[in-house]
Amino acid sequence: MKYMIMTFGSAEAGVAAMGKEWMLEMIQFMRKLDDDLRKSGELVSTEGLADGSQAKTVRIKNGIPVPTDGPFAEAKESLVGFWIVDVESEARAVVLIFTTSGCPIVQKSVPKIKALRDEFAAKGVIFWLINSTAQDDPASIRDEAREFAIDLPILLDRSQAVARSLKATRTAEAFCIDPRSRTLFYRGALDNQFGYGSERKKIDHAYLQNALNHFLSGKKIDPARTEVSGCRIQLD
Repeated sequence: MKYMIMTFGSAEAGVAAMGKEWMLEMIQFMRKLDDDLRKSGELVSTEGLADGSQAKTVRIKNGIPVPTDGPFAEAKESLVGFWIVDVESEARAVVLIFTTSGCPIVQKSVPKIKALRDEFAAKGVIFWLINSTAQDDPASIRDEAREFAIDLPILLDRSQAVARSLKATRTAEAFCIDPRSRTLFYRGALDNQFGYGSERKKIDHAYLQNALNHFLSGKKIDPARTEVSGCRIQLD
């Protein structure tokens, strides 16, 4: 599917409002975006356009297009550049976290899962919970979601096909998938806070957060696999 990424505003207005340093950082960001899209093969076309102070307005008069020097739209409404990309999905990463009704580690992890969802939403990361326990009926899943204020989508893997294909055996395990290559780039715990019958007051290793940050920055993910403490998934 093709999408257009558009940039609005003007360099002059940007410098006046945010400062020269901010503008230089924005230019670096756009150059990196351009480079990343080219490397991934997702870039169809890109173009920088003149800002509103240099643009012309074209109007039809008596069936003839007539360019003029103005008036112009406000600077913030002026299109100054665009990228056309061809991607399978808007998502840059998909995170699946296995759950089951009554798992205390998942229940305690809900606030941090929601926090990670909120942190990475603007960066194109989608979070889903997935329940592969055949014994969990929809009513009990809804009740637990209501009790623990779970507002993430919960996928029902009734056939356990997803759990088997990913070789998932424990709840609270995260699987991070690159939708462009359909490959797994991280599998394991959210962090090192919860264990079987133990709980650290301080998180020393934010595994999932670090994996997502490194993936989105194009850096090597280390570790790409961690052990997880969770309830056993009963596979039929």
